[in-house]
Amino acid sequence: MKKEKTVKAELWKISICGSAIDMVHGSYQRISELYIPSEGITCNLADEYLHCFETEKDRYGINKPQPKSELITKVDIPIEIVKDMKNYVNLRKKIETDIAPIFNGLE
Repeated sequence: MKKEKTVKAELWKISICGSAIDMVHGSYQRISELYIPSEGITCNLADEYLHCFETEKDRYGINKPQPKSELITKVDIPIEIVKDMKNYVNLRKKIETDIAPIFNGLE
């Protein structure tokens, strides 16, 4: 059996907002987001920062208060990039868990 070298992904156009106040006032920013369903991982570039995190397909559902998400295309992503994204998400979770007690001690 040949091992896959790519993973199926979806490119979405979604609306995000910076705060609850922005949401209440209908102030949204449209961004592109790459979703890898098999891994439950999403990444985007918003405000010049890379965001990579775990999510569910519900993020792209139609029952949302903000404007509708739009599936742009389906693409194949090299498996090495997907592995890097997964490692990034796992490392970020570990660092957040490890550093939380430091911040909690400052309050």
